[in-house]
Amino acid sequence: MMAPRQQGSTLSPLQREPAPVPGCSECLRLANRRQNARSESDHSAVTDANVYLRRHLKAQHGEG
Repeated sequence: MMAPRQQGSTLSPLQREPAPVPGCSECLRLANRRQNARSESDHSAVTDANVYLRRHLKAQHGEG
């Protein structure tokens, strides 16, 4: 029996991590916060940083 063929990964916007806007210090701060949380294996803090970055992107850069 063959293994089921895996479909291409299509992530929704909320499943993809938000990308910081180059040159924005707040975006950089939040991306660093996310990276620090990831390095400490604090998945809850990674999620929090993504939420804060999405909010910032929407409010300050009109994204989202």
